[in-house]
Amino acid sequence: EKSPQNTNSNGNHANSYLDMLSSENLSTTILAVVGIVGIVVAICTLKSIQEQAGLMEKQLGEMQESGKQAARQLSLTERPWISVSLKLIGPLTANDTEVRLPLLVEATNVGKSPALGIMIELVPYVLNPERPSIAIEQRRIADQAKAVSAANPVFGDMLFPGSPPLLRAINIPITVNEIDKYSIVGDESYSFVVILGVGYRSTIDETTKHCTCVVYDANRIDLQYPGSRFGFRKGETLSPNSVQITPNSFMAPIAE
Repeated sequence: EKSPQNTNSNGNHANSYLDMLSSENLSTTILAVVGIVGIVVAICTLKSIQEQAGLMEKQLGEMQESGKQAARQLSLTERPWISVSLKLIGPLTANDTEVRLPLLVEATNVGKSPALGIMIELVPYVLNPERPSIAIEQRRIADQAKAVSAANPVFGDMLFPGSPPLLRAINIPITVNEIDKYSIVGDESYSFVVILGVGYRSTIDETTKHCTCVVYDANRIDLQYPGSRFGFRKGETLSPNSVQITPNSFMAPIAE
């Protein structure tokens, strides 16, 4: 037999349920339930939106990376490529202050798009064991050619694929002071290389800097000794037949 206290408690609970379902409280109860359901739905919707946003962000990142890869591939396959050559066009002349060597630079666009802002750096480099290596100087000239092209966006030549080569005659000087400084003490001869750097840009991406940089050996030749190469004598003027300019067989061209 239940105690009166338990009976009263059960009655109170029943009355509470009845109160909630009464016409006066029914609307409030429904609004509360709807509110709770709305909150649950909102939480679920927010979670779904966050998941969708995360998925979209991932897809966007993948699309951007694909776009970058496509742009890089396009830059490699459709970019300009400058090929160079160097020819002697006169005698090597020497006086009390300098040596002069007249050279003709020939640049050809063998790529698939125009080359912009072409800038040429042609530098003689007197050889000495104490100086930085030829490779270091070649790298310096390549970077310098690219920097000069980038720093002068409205200057420089333009070269189209398949068009006639760009020709530039340059009479490069070597000072006697430089020759004396780097030639071996007591030696009346000197040796040097010529480093040709060509900096340019692309119409595909004008912010990208390109260059071609080639090292050429300069030698004195004597027809009495075919196949032999010699250094230059200080103060000596030579005819074109006595000077040879050839690509250095040990230094690979820089093509970027």
